[in-house]
Amino acid sequence: QMIARVYGEIRYPKRAVRRNLQGRLELDVSMTADGRLLDVAVARSSGHNILDLAAVAAANDAFDSKLEEVDVVAVEEFGTGDDRLIIPIPVQFRLE
Repeated sequence: QMIARVYGEIRYPKRAVRRNLQGRLELDVSMTADGRLLDVAVARSSGHNILDLAAVAAANDAFDSKLEEVDVVAVEEFGTGDDRLIIPIPVQFRLE
């Protein structure tokens, strides 16, 4: 569900398309256990700053409002023990 929210907000940067840039990266999305976004960070870069920034912007847009509900399995799997979750979100930019 969280990956789908991020992918729903991704916009492939036109400059990256013109330069034929592609890449895979991983974001760490930090949020409270009740669904409020705390931070989005690039855990593993695509190697292209423009793609990394587009992914961070998409994640910020995807979680600009509090989640209605956070799955208890996600809390168990990604919880840090201090009312925070750090959820890894893989993002792939690929031209077809």
